Amino acid sequence: MTPPNPPDSSAAAQPEPPAGQPEIVGASESPLHLTGAAARIPVPIDARARSAALAGTGSEGAPKRVYLHVENIEAEKNPGTVYGIYVNLPKDAPPEQEEAHHVGNVSFFGVERARDPRGDEHAHGMRVALDITDSVRALAARGEWKDDQLHVTFRPLGLVPDDTPPGPLQASGVHRPPPGGDPPVSIGRVSLSYG
Repeated sequence: MTPPNPPDSSAAAQPEPPAGQPEIVGASESPLHLTGAAARIPVPIDARARSAALAGTGSEGAPKRVYLHVENIEAEKNPGTVYGIYVNLPKDAPPEQEEAHHVGNVSFFGVERARDPRGDEHAHGMRVALDITDSVRALAARGEWKDDQLHVTFRPLGLVPDDTPPGPLQASGVHRPPPGGDPPVSIGRVSLSYG
């Protein structure tokens, strides 16, 4: 006698597909260039696009999901620096405030391959998408979210500022930025979508 087959659990393990594709509600108006220092870019949110996206989700006041997209990332060489991505981080925020605004990191591993792919693949820019729903809800609860614009800050992680004297930080693997900054990385657009 053969044992019965276990119940198929694949259906339970699969996440429920979204009702529709997320809709872009805002996008930066110019490219951003990263060279090893912090950089900030505004992302205006279009009121009509926001209303249309919210109507499509069946939600009146807030979207079900919020996504931040970093698009058309191009560089001739991977700078080797990972950048933290922060939403609505105040310009002079103390370190203890940074964590509340941190939504993810971006690495540029593979940027050279995207620029010069093998075979019959076309050259393209890299892209990164982050689900920032929980962060947006937390910011809104603290009154730090506006429906008409956000600011996105990219900060290099693990670097020691130039004015820090040599010492134990360098011994622990934290390094100084190279003279003249990192090899440049271009970000074509930063956008926000609601789903």
